[in-house]
Amino acid sequence: MTETSIDLLIGRLYRATSRVELDRYRRWALEQLRELVAFDGAIWSSGHASTMSFYNHTLMGVPAELVDELLRLRDINPLTNALISHPGEPVDMAEVIDDKAFYQSPIYHECFEPHGIQRILSSLHLDQRSGLITLLTLYRFSRDKPFSETDKQVQRRMLYHLLSAASHNCLLHLDRHQPANPDSVTALCDRHGIYHEVQQDFIDCMEHCFPGKTSSRLPFDIEQGQGVLEELGYSLQQEAIGDLYCIDVWPRGPMDQLTLRERQVVEAICRGQTFKATARQLGLSPSTVSNHLYRIYQKLGVTSRNELATLVVDR
Repeated sequence: MTETSIDLLIGRLYRATSRVELDRYRRWALEQLRELVAFDGAIWSSGHASTMSFYNHTLMGVPAELVDELLRLRDINPLTNALISHPGEPVDMAEVIDDKAFYQSPIYHECFEPHGIQRILSSLHLDQRSGLITLLTLYRFSRDKPFSETDKQVQRRMLYHLLSAASHNCLLHLDRHQPANPDSVTALCDRHGIYHEVQQDFIDCMEHCFPGKTSSRLPFDIEQGQGVLEELGYSLQQEAIGDLYCIDVWPRGPMDQLTLRERQVVEAICRGQTFKATARQLGLSPSTVSNHLYRIYQKLGVTSRNELATLVVDR
């Protein structure tokens, strides 16, 4: 392995951030890493330092139940304290506990042996600004193929670039994201509300709505956010992207009183379409479109298409 091959892979990681989708990027990046460090299985997990738990996982070559077993047995895992004590440094299980003791240990018999795992190389990264923690663990299924010092050096160097490129991939998604409303502020978070990427305007909005709340995660439950924010005069829309959620928040306006179907009718009518053309586009009858428009006029307090169009432009 040469420095050139490492540099080429690093460049590939960053160039791919614009073309690999957000929900596929981490797995794709692990596949690239395997060109430099041979491994049979891997887990790339993210969580938050406030709980020291991991919520989002990208797996290769290992079953999903391994994640639950690792979390359940972390207190008896020799790697746990070693990783916390050496953030950013690759830790080889063989350097924490000798092979004889490891292969006779409860953690091996309960967690690793059932999945054929014999060799383990792991790194823990803590982002001091956001509190995000990332655990990258590589596995080999052959006891006769221990990780080498070169493997550790490669993982040490690559960890920063894997995380940096993945973060850039998230930011590009935010840049390309079509907001639900022109005044939207946006964040990417996991199902626990922990931010993975967030616009500063989003943090400012949350601090305005929820004074004193932490800035490292959503100040409301993601499943109850719509109702909570409506009471504060804001609307929320969320889109699931793999294990993450794209959250849009914006001040409520007259259009936010409408249902999705009613907004579709408004958009068509304001483009100058007739009832018949709108009905064909939406799969409705012209009379149904007329009824929708009547209710829209009532909700918005307008009496003509011109007033409606002006309201839409000014929203």
